[in-house]
Amino acid sequence: MTNQTKLVNREPSSGMLAVAATALLTVVVQPADAASTLKFTGFEYGSVDVKIAAVPAAPITHASIGAYNTQISNNGGTTYGATFESFCIDVWQSLSFNTTYSLGSTPTAPSPYQTGKDYTKLPTLIGYTPKSGSPGVDLINTQVLQNLSRLYDEAHSGGHLVNTAPFTTSNPNTAFNSAVGSAALQLAIWEIVYDTDKYNANGGHYYLNSGDFYSVGNTTVNSQEVVAQAQEWLNYLMAYSGTKYTVNGYASPNKQDVIVFTPVPEPETYALMLAGLGLLGFAERRRKRKLALA
Repeated sequence: MTNQTKLVNREPSSGMLAVAATALLTVVVQPADAASTLKFTGFEYGSVDVKIAAVPAAPITHASIGAYNTQISNNGGTTYGATFESFCIDVWQSLSFNTTYSLGSTPTAPSPYQTGKDYTKLPTLIGYTPKSGSPGVDLINTQVLQNLSRLYDEAHSGGHLVNTAPFTTSNPNTAFNSAVGSAALQLAIWEIVYDTDKYNANGGHYYLNSGDFYSVGNTTVNSQEVVAQAQEWLNYLMAYSGTKYTVNGYASPNKQDVIVFTPVPEPETYALMLAGLGLLGFAERRRKRKLALA
C-alpha cells in the first residue's frame, strides 16, 4: 500500500519534493546493484518436505522447500536493507542460511559470474541455464520468463487455491503466504524452468508427474497438497499476465542460484513519479532565479 500526497496551492520546498521523488523511486526499484553482500535468513513462510527429481540429478527424497527471506548489504554486512523474497532455480547445489556471501553486479563474459564473488546479480535471465551442458536442461528464454511472471501473478492474485478434501481437514491454507503455498510456488517455478521442452511438446501444459522435473511418491498430506496446488497453478497459468512482474536473479558457481520477482509499475505510477520530478526541477530553477536576483 502506498500513501498518496495531495498537492495544495502552495509551492513545496525542494527538500519536500526530493523526499517525495525518492519515495516514488523506492517503490519501483529492486535492491541496489552496488550492494556488496547477500544473505538468506531462512524460509519466509516456513517449508514443506517434498520429493523431487530433476534430470540428470538423483531424486531428493526430503527437499525442504519454500520462499527464502533475502537481504542485501551495501557495506559488507554491517547493516542490511529490507528483506525481499527469492526462490531457488538450481536443485544441484545448496546454500546456507545466515551466511554472508560476497555479491558482484557485473558478470564476467562469457561466464555469468563475477570473478572472486560468491554471487553475481543477473539483470536478465535470458540464456541462463541452471546447470550448463546438462541434458534436459534448457536455456531460459522469453517464454519461460513470461510463464514465471504469470505464475507469480496467479499465486499473488489469490486464484485457483486447492481447498478440497482431504487437504481442508488438516491444512486449508494453500495461499502463497503459507508454508504449503510457498512450497507449491517453489515447486511450480522449478517445473517451468526445467520442463520447457516438455511444456511445448504437451501443447502448452506443464505436468509434475513426469518429464525433466517431477515430484511423485509423496506420502504426507502437506507434501501432497504442495504438489496439488503447484499443478493447479500450472494448469491455469495462461489466464494471468506475463508482464506484470520482471524476473531476474543471483547466480553462483557453487551455491544455489535464485530468482527474484519485482512488480512492474503501473502507468499511473510512472506519471506520478515524473510529475514529482518535474516539480522538483521547477522548484530548483525558481530557487536559482531568486539567487541570481539577490
